[in-house]
Parts: sequence; C-alpha cells; structure tokens
Amino acid sequence: MGSFEGHVLPGTLFFLFGLTHAVAIWRRYFRAIYAGDAYVNKASLTVGRWPVEAIVKLLAAGGGIIAEVATGWPTGAKGSGVPMYAENEQHVTMYSFFLFSAWADIAVACRANAVPPKMDYLMAMLAFGVEGT
Repeated sequence: MGSFEGHVLPGTLFFLFGLTHAVAIWRRYFRAIYAGDAYVNKASLTVGRWPVEAIVKLLAAGGGIIAEVATGWPTGAKGSGVPMYAENEQHVTMYSFFLFSAWADIAVACRANAVPPKMDYLMAMLAFGVEGT
C-alpha cells in the first residue's frame, strides 16, 4: 500500500473526518449559543445515540489492516517465513490504533461502566500520535 492510491484513500478519509468535525463543531456551538445552553464537545460524532463515526472508523481501519496484510509480503513469500515489508507493518500499527480508538468511541457511546471517563479522547490522542510518528 505504499502506492499513491494507498495514501490517497486514508488521506481522503482523514480530510472528510476533519471537515465533518469542523462543520459539526460549529453547528453545535452556534446552536448552544442560540439556545442559551453550554457548549459540549465530543470526541466522536454520533447520530442520536448511534456512534456513526466510530463504526466508519472501525470498518475503515479493519479494511486497511486486511489490505496491508494481504499486500505486505514479497511476491510468492507468504508462508515461507519471510517477514512482511516494514512499511506495511508500520501501516498495520497505525490502523490498529485507529481500530482501538473506534472501540473506545463505541464503548463510551454505549455508556459501558468499565470504561473510564474521557477514554475516547485518550485513544484518539494515541491514534493520532502514532500516525504522526
């Protein structure tokens, strides 16, 4: 996935997530001001109680991991003990942290008692930190 297409797809998803968050933040902010309420921030976007962004992140990260593992070995080397390309291993690691972030978003949205408060923020920070390194 070190190709141009392999980098355009995740980049497009990051851009769309960012644009969606920017619009949603502004909408929530101005609605709160208009209604006289306090503004409340969220780490993940929901539609009602459905964690839609977390589900999309879960599917995208899972698909990315599958694609990286499927294309990660040198030609004809699957099962021969030859390790995966280092670039693919790095991408699998990045996708894994976004997968963990999606699970934390879902757990927080479902109000799981075992999840500490603000765990979704912590996992998002870790995911973007791993992405940046």
